[in-house]
Amino acid sequence: MNKFLVAILVLNIVITLIVILFYFVKPKTINPIVGYRTKLSMKNQANWDVSQNYFFKNWIFLLPIIYFSQVLMFVGEIPYKFIGYIVFSEFIVGTLALIFATEKKLKEN
Repeated sequence: MNKFLVAILVLNIVITLIVILFYFVKPKTINPIVGYRTKLSMKNQANWDVSQNYFFKNWIFLLPIIYFSQVLMFVGEIPYKFIGYIVFSEFIVGTLALIFATEKKLKEN
């Protein structure tokens, strides 16, 4: 198996496990180490609870979209060396989009 495919597969598995872990085992109290941590999310316990639920629930919905796009790339004629950059970019853009959405949700509360 191509080393790029193995790297992408490992990245997918690790990120999926982390997201699922945090979805089911959310940090109960505000802490500076684990969970979705921004200034607004750590402002009070209510914001903390909303941000943990919202961010990781939306990551669960985003993962299948990212994986489907990866399958389309592997089926297409995109060179393997570019797929790695695209996959990494998908995770970065997805994370940033979820951060902005979560912060917007917290400002509404």
